[in-house]
Amino acid sequence: MVLPLELAEAKNAIIVSPTYRLIPESTGSDILDDLRDFWEWTRQSLSTFVAEKWPGLNLDLARTAVSGESAGGYLALQSGFLFPSADIKVVMGQYCAIYPDIKWRPGPAEGAVEANEFIEAYLAQIKPGDIRLTSPFPERVDLGDAMRQSGRYNEWIGEDERLRLDYCLRTAENIPPIWIMQGTEDSRVPKESTDTMVARIRESRPEAQVLYSVQPGEHGFDMYHGLEEPYIAEGIKMVTKYWP
Repeated sequence: MVLPLELAEAKNAIIVSPTYRLIPESTGSDILDDLRDFWEWTRQSLSTFVAEKWPGLNLDLARTAVSGESAGGYLALQSGFLFPSADIKVVMGQYCAIYPDIKWRPGPAEGAVEANEFIEAYLAQIKPGDIRLTSPFPERVDLGDAMRQSGRYNEWIGEDERLRLDYCLRTAENIPPIWIMQGTEDSRVPKESTDTMVARIRESRPEAQVLYSVQPGEHGFDMYHGLEEPYIAEGIKMVTKYWP
């Protein structure tokens, strides 16, 4: 999606894009620990890092927005829920309802036997201590598809309560304004799951400002959508009430 790039350019913002450990080599707890470390580094070291690389460039960390798609959108939401010290002004997430306490994954689907065989072969080649940080598209689409078909996602994501939407809504000090985008034909993160997530946020935290934009299309429907799209223009109108 070109939205973050176009929006950052329009608002003279700086984009910082972190990496994090991936499953099945790592767990959901590892991923959230990486997210915590990123926000600690951002608050403690980012300004110095930027000043050393680009003298004269000053950051205003009091005006921080987060965005992401799919798993990245989930982590954008988690940033807003779990890390109040990040002082996030707005969250933008695309097709990101992958909370373990939302039924976004069906059980074993057609092809589950083959999917399990693929997964077991993949797991067998992982060495103790292996860490994977990147999976350039479409390099590991086969692994993601196998996880989905097998119905074994929770086996790797784990049981850390911080991963769950109910925990986040129960413990969040404040919830920043949220803009969620979703495609109606999404086969990876179904619209029904995102409907549930948005409804639970609104019901549990009625004070939260939540804009939900639903558009025709599959996972990644917005890949080539820019600021001129009507639903994006509506979202930007909401975002700019709070950021920058």
